[in-house]
Amino acid sequence: MWFDPFLNFLYALSVWILSLCVCIVVHECAHAAIAIALGNRSIVQKKRLSPNPRGHISFIGMLVMPLLLLLSKSPVLFGWGRKVAVDQLDFKYPRLGLFLFAMAGPMANLVLAVAFVYVWYAMWLLPMPENARSWLVLNALNGVKLSLVMLIINMFPVLPLDGGKVVLSFLPKRWGEYYAETEKFGVFMILAIFFIFPQIGLDLIYNFNTLFYPRFVYFFISFLG
Repeated sequence: MWFDPFLNFLYALSVWILSLCVCIVVHECAHAAIAIALGNRSIVQKKRLSPNPRGHISFIGMLVMPLLLLLSKSPVLFGWGRKVAVDQLDFKYPRLGLFLFAMAGPMANLVLAVAFVYVWYAMWLLPMPENARSWLVLNALNGVKLSLVMLIINMFPVLPLDGGKVVLSFLPKRWGEYYAETEKFGVFMILAIFFIFPQIGLDLIYNFNTLFYPRFVYFFISFLG
């Protein structure tokens, strides 16, 4: 029927949106938690530890980018929340503080990816209607994909990504100032990974979806016997 494509789009959106919100909120809350633990109290005032997605919404990162990928029928989605802004000098040990702050988000996504694997496995064991099981299984698998994509992409050594902040934490002050100027181009790098690289034969997302992601799931499932 004429409205079938629209219904298919809504269903595809429904099996991504929950895991997208969870992945982004956990990522940003991990940054905020480490910043607070390392002495940056301004994060408390900005309410960045809240599990409510409204406190982390980035219009481009949580709405525009995922919708573009969904409409382009990308096998995975990607997004980001509103940046948890910190001043490196607010940390007692600025370089170590920035490094730990940057690593917190990706490491949280790694833990979350493993958690989603076991949620996926549990869905096959619990008694429930098949339609509900199918929907929950897709949500869990998409949660694994999103968590891993956020981990991998965020570790690219490009500002404002977390990998760029890791690099920044090791650079001498003057080099760091030059490197910080590249942050304005970071969004274009993200767009290139998803929309330009595949057109020139460098499809990182396809390789991730067919090679790395299934092996990750099977590796952790193997521990369950």
